[in-house]
Amino acid sequence: MVGKRLDISGHVLLNNGLRFEDIHRILSEIETNVKRSLHRVTRISVCTEPVGHEDEKFVKLVKQIVGGVPGSRGVHSIHIQEVANKLHVDLDLEVGASMTSSQAHAIASEVKKRLRATCQNVSVIIVHMESASDIISRELQGRGTELKRSIEHEKGITAALESQ
Repeated sequence: MVGKRLDISGHVLLNNGLRFEDIHRILSEIETNVKRSLHRVTRISVCTEPVGHEDEKFVKLVKQIVGGVPGSRGVHSIHIQEVANKLHVDLDLEVGASMTSSQAHAIASEVKKRLRATCQNVSVIIVHMESASDIISRELQGRGTELKRSIEHEKGITAALESQ
């Protein structure tokens, strides 16, 4: 909110094979529809992110590996760089808010161990540990709906993009 007006920013995942003019058209449609739906909008800032890049496949693999580590509550902000033909991975690992630092460190160590065992091309892994919010913890235990709605929404967007 800026005063009584809305300032909106967001990210749109678009197929990396789209032409620039198609991307521009899609963003214009998004801005027009948002302004039509929300009359108090002052500014809309939409960033695009490509979908379908090789890094995306690796990010999915990292999410699968981290998801399989007991005690992990999720992962986000996965950044991958190639340096001297090796991969450097930087990620934010979510752990339970009530864990001790030694428990969280053990989970991070297991994540690193599994990543190295699965991905021989990884030379550096940096894990930043974060406390999973109570909402996310409840969702993972099946006692909430906010994250589930977000995941279902994201799946719908991904399916729509894949059908283009």
